[in-house]
Amino acid sequence: MITRKPIFPNVIELNVQAGHLIGCNLYLIYDRDEWLLIDIGYEEHVDEIVDLIRDLDFPLSKCKTLLATHADVDHCQGLAKAKQMLKTTVTAHPKAADLLESGDRSRCPR
Repeated sequence: MITRKPIFPNVIELNVQAGHLIGCNLYLIYDRDEWLLIDIGYEEHVDEIVDLIRDLDFPLSKCKTLLATHADVDHCQGLAKAKQMLKTTVTAHPKAADLLESGDRSRCPR
């Protein structure tokens, strides 16, 4: 286990935690061992993100949801892969649902 570096109580920004840029701002919000992740970034970074969460000693089975703030590719491209790996749900605004469900890898809503 690595030492957690919260930026606020119960909030870890994963780029800060990792000490290098993984992608967009990635926030892990937690209460004891239950947690959720705000945004996931690009698909190519999902394995690194999941490994970091595991190294922080958060049980992967306790992920409550993946929260997509919006459907820009740099914030959500890895959602399907992360959802499958973590066996959890995705939560997003209804106006982003079509793009998120279709797996649009390049567009963002207007």
